[in-house]
Amino acid sequence: MDLSDNRALASAEEYIQKKQATADASYWKSRYHITPRTGWINDPNGLIYWRGNYHVFYQYYPYAPQWGPMHWGHVVSKDLAHWRHLPVALAPDEDLGQCFSGCAVSAGDEFILMYTAHKDGRSPKEVQCLARSTDGVRFFKDPANPVIARPPVESTEDFRDPKIWHENGLWHAVIGSGRPGRGNVLAYRSADLIHWEYRGVFCTATSSQGTIWECPNFVSFGSTGCLIVSPMHVSPGQTHGKPLYILGKKDRDAFVQQNDQIIDHGSDFYAPQLFFGTQDRVLLLGWFDMWGKEMPTQKDGWAGMLTLPRELTVKENHVYANPVRELKLLRKRQLVSASRRILPGQKETLPVLTGDNLEAHLHIVFDDPLCTGCQCKIRMSPGTPAAATIVYDRKTATLAVYKPDVENKNTPVSSVPIKLLQGNVLDLHIFVDCSSLEVFINNGYAVLSERIYPAETSLSYDLCAKKGGFLLENITAWDLGNIWE
Repeated sequence: MDLSDNRALASAEEYIQKKQATADASYWKSRYHITPRTGWINDPNGLIYWRGNYHVFYQYYPYAPQWGPMHWGHVVSKDLAHWRHLPVALAPDEDLGQCFSGCAVSAGDEFILMYTAHKDGRSPKEVQCLARSTDGVRFFKDPANPVIARPPVESTEDFRDPKIWHENGLWHAVIGSGRPGRGNVLAYRSADLIHWEYRGVFCTATSSQGTIWECPNFVSFGSTGCLIVSPMHVSPGQTHGKPLYILGKKDRDAFVQQNDQIIDHGSDFYAPQLFFGTQDRVLLLGWFDMWGKEMPTQKDGWAGMLTLPRELTVKENHVYANPVRELKLLRKRQLVSASRRILPGQKETLPVLTGDNLEAHLHIVFDDPLCTGCQCKIRMSPGTPAAATIVYDRKTATLAVYKPDVENKNTPVSSVPIKLLQGNVLDLHIFVDCSSLEVFINNGYAVLSERIYPAETSLSYDLCAKKGGFLLENITAWDLGNIWE
């Protein structure tokens, strides 16, 4: 680590220490999601389980609650539930530029980060670099940087977000890119992480999958390959689209896609990254926000958070995502465990649920053919609209989240087609954390992630039926504790 890196990292830590108390005092500061100590956070990076600890890095600008010259923030956990902050791991420098997204691997005794260095005005503007550590805390940029000095000739200069893995004695990498009109992922391989051989296009977007693919990840579930991408310019006027799982078959250095699915149907989810947990579980974290959205937390000196860690499985050619089981360690007080019949027009059906950080599991049976659906209001108080409303419509077989607009009218912000289990059962696993809502539907078949900004007094919840009634066969809920050690 040269003197300029030392100064940049020390300066960031000094600033964070001065400003952290202000951000921590924010009413909307999450209790059980990863958030920045102060400043701005976006993409998760460098996710890895190394020497008994889970390491999570993230795109970070400590000096203001908006995007700026990218650093890498760093947190660590032994159990995926309780976390602690470590010093900023990477900072921009004059020669290479900003530290954009990347990944982490273990190689011998070393902890290695591979990341994109971005510098405006340079051609090419994006190159791939390494940083090394032996303690998992202090990282030193490799003197061989950049280890991939330019994109291939058929690619645009959008050339970023490497993801690497070890297979058959070699290191393999996929890097996000594009060519005119189509996003793609490029394949590389190396024997030593320094010298990389370009192997061609790993996968190319269809006409509906965007013109640039960011943050690629690849993993195999048995014989099924799974490529994850975050597409840009999917439709006119939309810069960033919803991230995709693409299932298919890997053949050497190419991937043939067979079908794609949206990872998270919410409006506040982007740039997910995969890593492996104990027992070879495939885990995922995503950025819990979206470009161009209003972020009221900026007035408190911070912006952005990461989703809950999720475990992925594949069943019948579909990817399921569920909160990791370790989150049960955060449960403090059980609020309710009961069943009841919800009658048409019945109000205040969940008076026992109050609070701004809780987990609730609802098992709903639509046993009345007259019932056309249900709605659950999240974070409400008398005289004010709910921060969000989850609505299931049996006629359209759609679950949607509504949020109040500037005129306090409920507007749909996200939705997903959902078939009921066994023909009449809806299972909702809901996490509410101060300024966020995550809804896992039908045992992880689909997920909706939404940022919400309720008033401090909005602590109530309500469940009601549309037309006919239904059986709330079971509702179980808990207060959740703080993740920060």
